[in-house]
Amino acid sequence: MKQKEVSVVVIGQLTLDDIISTTEPIRFDTPGGNTLYALSGAWMCGKELIGIVTRRGIDYDLSFLNPLEDRIDLSGVVTVEDSPSIHLLCLFDRKGNRYFIQQRWGGHDNNMSYYPEEIPQSYYNTAKAFLFCPTPVEYQARVIKAMPDGKIVMVDPHYDTCYPNDWEIWDSILPKITIFAPSEAELVRFFSIPMQQDLIDYRPYIKKLAQKGPKVVVIKAGERGALIYDRALDCCWHIPTVSSQVVDVTGCGDTFCGAFLSDYSIRQDPFCAALYGTVAASFNIEHFSMKENFMLKESEIEQRYLTFSSQVDREKNRIF
Repeated sequence: MKQKEVSVVVIGQLTLDDIISTTEPIRFDTPGGNTLYALSGAWMCGKELIGIVTRRGIDYDLSFLNPLEDRIDLSGVVTVEDSPSIHLLCLFDRKGNRYFIQQRWGGHDNNMSYYPEEIPQSYYNTAKAFLFCPTPVEYQARVIKAMPDGKIVMVDPHYDTCYPNDWEIWDSILPKITIFAPSEAELVRFFSIPMQQDLIDYRPYIKKLAQKGPKVVVIKAGERGALIYDRALDCCWHIPTVSSQVVDVTGCGDTFCGAFLSDYSIRQDPFCAALYGTVAASFNIEHFSMKENFMLKESEIEQRYLTFSSQVDREKNRIF
């Protein structure tokens, strides 16, 4: 039987999180990081083989993914033998606010960020789509610039490199990006504007981003949902959130992006891809551990998608 080929690749970082909240027991060394959240979204909303590209420290155990080897390929994981992983202290106060503090003794961006040569050649050969999870733009850029032509490239920017003085490097890579997916907070940082009460008021800024190269611009707006702009159609949809019990919003944007790209790589329909992304995020928000995303049944995911897609209309949800 022919071995499955990797179709979608998730590129990012891993973290080990010490989680302290007012409602849950303290947990140490909880597997986290944008790569795993995005991977879980791609896993939830697709059937293809997914590759991941990341660096892990000597203390990071990915064995919990072994039972999923028919869907997840780990040959792009590089172990850094002389360093621990990135360790975060994750604090949740009584009002639900989150604080992420990088622990000094752990790994850092400079030794836990990937290089173009660390992407397996087989991924370059077979994968249709690559997702770059949030990492400072200088680390994303060195790999994006090495991407072969003809690949779908989705980029979720890092919040620390979304300022006007970062435009020079962004302008150099946006022409190679197919789907650009900043959050609302990152969008307003890029353009030094206040947050808008009406999402339609972001129209000129979304179009400016699209004019720089991306075919699709996705604005993740948290509880306000998402804006999805298709440059070819000159059309923007508002996708609301799925009604869910909010436990922890950590990783929802990453999960959204993984599911979005998984579906987009097959249909190249940003509207449908956003529905899958929203459904994936709605599962992620219902628990603290990203591991639970991998325990969902296909029937659970499909039923929630069918229910949600029946409530969102391609024409009625178009805002411009």
